[in-house]
Amino acid sequence: MTEVPENGQREGAAQDPLRRHYGRKAARRSFRHFLVGKGAKTVTSLATLLLLARWLSTPEYAAYIALRALVEVARILTAVGATAVLYRYLPELRASGNNRSAYRLLGYGLGIRISAIALVFLIALPFIPELGAQFNLSDWVWLIPWFLLVGGLDFTSHTLSQSLESFLWQREAQYSLAAGNLVNFSLLLVFLFSDSLSLANVVLAEAAGHIVAIVLQLY
Repeated sequence: MTEVPENGQREGAAQDPLRRHYGRKAARRSFRHFLVGKGAKTVTSLATLLLLARWLSTPEYAAYIALRALVEVARILTAVGATAVLYRYLPELRASGNNRSAYRLLGYGLGIRISAIALVFLIALPFIPELGAQFNLSDWVWLIPWFLLVGGLDFTSHTLSQSLESFLWQREAQYSLAAGNLVNFSLLLVFLFSDSLSLANVVLAEAAGHIVAIVLQLY
């Protein structure tokens, strides 16, 4: 008669850390971080867009939009389903207390995602001139590989952020992206006030922002 309560107590004690992590209080705290981080990210993204639309030259801004479209094509080509598996099973593994398997799955998923990005990048390299012609980027062919690399950093940062969100780690997920956006916007302001705002420097600022976000997420 006494074994059942003892087992129940042990099970309850084992579930307490998970209840604290996924409980109502943790969810409210996570939602608060989500709102603050998402708000900061939205403000900096909007400010960046307005800055580029206002002060980047018309030909360079048109090229920037075309490069963005090319990156979206790359995003579709590298969507091999690894991220869907991560977002589906990471919360379940975490909720069951199987942390080692969750982190292993996260590592495998990121590895597959990065490998797909690298493969598409290598396949696209010989066709860069043709891509430039198709996307009206003939004058910016030399910049296409660099912007594709920035796109790969963006994909990786987004995948990491979504994975952290599945753990209810909204503070790490949202604040890191907001910090990356702030770095990007700050560098653009430096280039603007130093009269050196150009498409190449825009790519450099975006790369720096994504790297900062990835480092903070992994940290």
